[in-house]
Amino acid sequence: MSKNKVNIVNFLRGCEPRLEMDLEAPVTWQKEITARYGLPVTWLLQYDAMLQDFYVDSMKSLPPGNEVGI
Repeated sequence: MSKNKVNIVNFLRGCEPRLEMDLEAPVTWQKEITARYGLPVTWLLQYDAMLQDFYVDSMKSLPPGNEVGI
């Protein structure tokens, strides 16, 4: 029997040019729900996200099994 592997990839941006929206709340929710179910996540940050303290601090407190990329 083979095991399936899943890796969720979340692209994080620091600004949304098309319309105004809260970009931080979904990240907080995604971190909570994936940690609850022990799902591995790859968080990919755009340059504008790397310039914001919220995203930098969020990526420093990820559960084991998560990875950060740019």
